[in-house]
Amino acid sequence: MTHTPTTAGPPRHAAPARRPGGSPPYGPGRPGPPPKPPLRPDIQGLRGLAVTHVVLAHAGVPYIAGGYVGVDAFFVISGFLITSGLLREADRTGSLSLRRFYARRALRILPPATLVPLATIAGPPDSG
Repeated sequence: MTHTPTTAGPPRHAAPARRPGGSPPYGPGRPGPPPKPPLRPDIQGLRGLAVTHVVLAHAGVPYIAGGYVGVDAFFVISGFLITSGLLREADRTGSLSLRRFYARRALRILPPATLVPLATIAGPPDSG
């Protein structure tokens, strides 16, 4: 028995139309990529709960043990968000660029990752 689709049309993950020369339908002089999807309060709430669990476990709050559970939850949520972004890029451009992916990660992570050690080295302001 074979399945015959009932609707015609392009597959869900079809690559967008490309201009002559293989360039994507956006770039210099053309409309930019679609805007980022809106923040999802449900996911932000789960991230907040995960971080709160870790902080409370480290603070030694009674009956809150196993901060690793919050860390695991945070990693699962992060994996979901990263995978969703990669799938959007694949839908939008028809391909994935690891270079762009890691450039976006670096632009997001390196500024605060640089600021924290610098602030730590500088120490608290003198009170005298």
